[in-house]
Amino acid sequence: MSLKKLLGLENYSIKDSEIMEKIVEARKQNKDVVEFNFDGHCIKVKIPPQTHLDGLMRGWADYFKDSW
Repeated sequence: MSLKKLLGLENYSIKDSEIMEKIVEARKQNKDVVEFNFDGHCIKVKIPPQTHLDGLMRGWADYFKDSW
């Protein structure tokens, strides 16, 4: 299952990598919610503090090694 589908974003033109970048940036800023705005719709995704981003998507470990 793709990250887009898991978050309910499959109808929007965003890549999984862009979603992960927003999540990583929010974690760096100690935010617990990420907002995605598309065509006047705002979708908010809550990120629990215990979420380990390096395990969220296989094959992305190198991308997240410096994100904490």
